Amino acid sequence: MRTLKFLLLNLALLLSSTLSSQDLPYKKETKEGKEYYIYQVASGEGLYSICKKFNITQDEIIKSNPDIENGLKSGQTLRIPVKKPNGKQDESGFFYHTIEQGETLSSIAIMYGVSTASIKKLNPESDKNFKIGFTLKIPQTVKVAEETGKEDYKYHTIAPKETLSSLAKQYGITIQNITDLNPGLTAENFQIGKVIRIDISKAKKNEVEKKETTEEAFFEYLTKKNETLYSISRKFNVPIDSILTTNPGLAGRFRAGIIIKIPTPAQTEKQLPEKEEETQQEAKPTEETPIITPATIEPIKVAVLLPFMLDETGEEASKQSRRFIEYYEGLLLAVEKLRNQGVSINLYVHDTGSESKSINKILHSPEMSDVQMIIGPFYSAHITPVAKFAKANNISLVIPFTSKNEDVLTNSHIFQVNTPHSYLYSEASQMFCKQFRNAKVIFLSEKDKEGDKTEFINTLKTELKRNAIYYQTYTVTEPEDIEKITSVLSESEENIIVPTSGTSNAIKPFIPELQSVAVNNSSYKISLFGYPEWQTYVKDYIDAFYRLNTYIYSTFFVNPTEYSYKEFSSHFRSWYQRDIINSYPKYGVLGYDSGLYFLKALSSTGNNFDKSIAGNRYDGIQTGFSFERVNNWGGLINKNVYLIHYKRNYEIEKISPDNVHSR
Repeated sequence: MRTLKFLLLNLALLLSSTLSSQDLPYKKETKEGKEYYIYQVASGEGLYSICKKFNITQDEIIKSNPDIENGLKSGQTLRIPVKKPNGKQDESGFFYHTIEQGETLSSIAIMYGVSTASIKKLNPESDKNFKIGFTLKIPQTVKVAEETGKEDYKYHTIAPKETLSSLAKQYGITIQNITDLNPGLTAENFQIGKVIRIDISKAKKNEVEKKETTEEAFFEYLTKKNETLYSISRKFNVPIDSILTTNPGLAGRFRAGIIIKIPTPAQTEKQLPEKEEETQQEAKPTEETPIITPATIEPIKVAVLLPFMLDETGEEASKQSRRFIEYYEGLLLAVEKLRNQGVSINLYVHDTGSESKSINKILHSPEMSDVQMIIGPFYSAHITPVAKFAKANNISLVIPFTSKNEDVLTNSHIFQVNTPHSYLYSEASQMFCKQFRNAKVIFLSEKDKEGDKTEFINTLKTELKRNAIYYQTYTVTEPEDIEKITSVLSESEENIIVPTSGTSNAIKPFIPELQSVAVNNSSYKISLFGYPEWQTYVKDYIDAFYRLNTYIYSTFFVNPTEYSYKEFSSHFRSWYQRDIINSYPKYGVLGYDSGLYFLKALSSTGNNFDKSIAGNRYDGIQTGFSFERVNNWGGLINKNVYLIHYKRNYEIEKISPDNVHSR
């Protein structure tokens, strides 16, 4: 494992150098016995970014600088309290968590395996001060492994000047022990205030192993595209026979993207007979030398678990069945395209049935433990056992449908395509503030009625306040009151109207009135902002959407006029002799997009593809993919959100996070 150790050492050094830049080299002053950094606000810098830089809460900064409650100014001088780190955080019974975008009190509790009540007990003000950048105390509980019944891990909040090396030394474990338990840990996110898991079960074991200083017999190597066993043997000057001896069965499963063991020279000498020493110098291909080429690469193996409900009756079962059959049909079109590109794929397809059906029989199928990826299932009752199975067998689990899944918070093998609502609302709110930074925002509500978008509206208002964007609420009793909205409109700025309800019944009386206001008051710039489900209302409101310059946020969107969709729908019709079901999302397109994205990534990078796709954007026909880990030990969620713009010139614009712009 020399190469692996070398890589880990480099990572540790990189992390160390990263942290050295966080040594906070700012001028200090003492006032009334308290020590402060003197910091000048940079151009365009927000309070949140300053909080992250100093690992401090917004309340602490505002308390020391009360004049900034209404916003920051470029060049403004702040006093930042100097925090004294607590190096023995475990002895106090709690550790610290800094609230990040999209998190809720419930998700944080699940993330750490504690109750919301226990967090509130340590943080009495958490209901009022639950904001991004604020710090919570989390009860420290040592987790117990189900398999062994022994203490497994605890949590640690990274303090100033800590590095991977120093933490390994502090806990008596290795750097690899830390990275194994925190698969999302990188040099970039090893930061002050971030939380990692510490494997305390390894500490005692490592104490014994420290006494043994035997030389490693091999190091690990990730195979690359177009490499062969012969080219690797030449690269490391190691005979093919020695590589095959160290990796039993490799000849039949060699492909790009797998980790193999390369014998060290000392070990190779032990394996080889003395007379073979001379031939070792010239390992040239001969008729007897087994050269493995890409043509003999083993197919990627993928299981598909969907509720086709083929043995169930009833209208609802039939409706569900049609959707998931269409998803599978779209997936097959992606498989066909990839096979034409030379990718070999084996699919193992199972009908999971309704939510009440057990999934255990499927998980015990002979091929399941050998697959590299599972796509599905749909029902919550099936997701948890499948997620547990995927983790135990080191299988990537793609969940394309539900957004309500708690397993992703603690299971590093999960890829959740449909963004959880709290993260979706946060991402959409951030895009809103970038797109409409210079606009006036008006929330449109009905008197004595609470809209169905309360959670999103609250998230958006919090983001508007943080970005110093003015907003107000206009309340109407009758639809006719809309015509008086001009009393709160701005003549110099764009006016963004945001209804507090997204249902068809709620907007039906408002849309015509708003359209009339826009037509009769051309001096006002009016735009309407709405919700993902509005895509299902397009048939009824399409003309009004264009006239009102409407924006809709959504994770899914198909533009029927785009060439890529026309080509796909034509191909779908040719294969299956019918059109795609008109639904939101379109299941056939979702199957095609997710198939192309995940299967191609799996074939290119093997089981390590999660590291290659994290943070990288990909735009499909309907779905965009931009995955990020929820924490250092949890799974990855898709944070892609679009703004769909129905322009006044009757064109549709799909705005991604990369091309959102200030107006």
